[in-house]
Amino acid sequence: MEQAKRSISELIKTVTDELYRMGYSPATVPRFNLVWKKFQLYAESKGSDHFSEELGEKFLKELINYPCQYEKKFPYQARIAVRAVRILGDYQLYGIISRKRKDQQLNPPEAFRKGIREFVSYSYTECGNATKTVDRKVFIVRYFIEFLVSRNLNNYSDIRREHILEAVKTLVVLDKRTFGRYIECIRCFLRFLYKYEFITQELHGFLPKVYDTRERKTPTVWSREEVERLLASVDRGNPCGKRDYAILLIVAKLGLRNSDICNLKLENLNWDTNRIEFTQFKTKEPVSLPLFYDIGWAIIEYLKNGRPITDSQYLFMRHLPPYEKLISTYAILQRYLALAEIRTFPDRPHGMHILRHSLACRLLEEQIPIEVISQVLGHMNIASTKDYLHVDINGLRKCALDAKFGGE
Repeated sequence: MEQAKRSISELIKTVTDELYRMGYSPATVPRFNLVWKKFQLYAESKGSDHFSEELGEKFLKELINYPCQYEKKFPYQARIAVRAVRILGDYQLYGIISRKRKDQQLNPPEAFRKGIREFVSYSYTECGNATKTVDRKVFIVRYFIEFLVSRNLNNYSDIRREHILEAVKTLVVLDKRTFGRYIECIRCFLRFLYKYEFITQELHGFLPKVYDTRERKTPTVWSREEVERLLASVDRGNPCGKRDYAILLIVAKLGLRNSDICNLKLENLNWDTNRIEFTQFKTKEPVSLPLFYDIGWAIIEYLKNGRPITDSQYLFMRHLPPYEKLISTYAILQRYLALAEIRTFPDRPHGMHILRHSLACRLLEEQIPIEVISQVLGHMNIASTKDYLHVDINGLRKCALDAKFGGE
């Protein structure tokens, strides 16, 4: 549903915080802020204190003569301006920020915008999707709607079979995995439109079936010795080191996701019961994990002698002013991978989730039931956990047949 109207200054503050939360570069966000300051002054000159699509279009027309046909490649600063205004519009309308955006017209017909707003609400409430998933779905749906607008359609009721088939043809240049993702998202959107009577025909049946024949990749893991080297590489004699050690130890022994590490609050630490209790950012499911002795003391050391003095309730903070919560742990891990001389490969993942993979494999080696491992990792579906069976070498050996089995 459409978000409550905020003043432009409130909207700018909100989306700035959201961009940093999403991990946008500190070099990128200030570029948007320069545009937003100009937009705020422009809005004031027009006697407006709230964002509207019409105001955004007029601002871009006066600032960079957009939309227009550029003879050469669309200038970088112009793209930044369009993107900055689109971020405000998306957040005001849908409450999310799409990570990628092609240069595009700002304002599809209201009938289409209404469908997107309700689809966002449907994705959160009925599908239980995480913000990142909804973000990706909206990006694909907007692509689909841009195609419909390019064919002079102004309402969902105008969609016909030939439009669906023609839209599919525009996707064939994508690799198979991405093509399948687009098709399934558009299928979900068309089902939604039929269920809520935006359309009267079950158009999703005209989309092709996409079969995923890819082999599941074996998860990348680090050995117990490599994890110990990683932890030993941290200099715990300085504030950042105390923070980083606590983070790495929590992920290595409890398997928290990056998003949950960044969103942990002081109130999530139950010292009376020695538990860490929080609601997962991705699945929105509550989790209670043991606060092991070494983790507890690492956190205490950080709180007493490392954490910046701040009123923030978030546990792990940035150590440069302004003191705000962490938005990513990727750079932290890369620093200690280099110090520990742990080899990484460009074509294989090497983010914090590898510590989750490694924890799962160690638990399998200790013959912990996969249902328990699934709960520890916070998986909604046990099928996600079964991927780790491929790297349980000792378990696989037990399944091996004798070479003489079946005859001489």
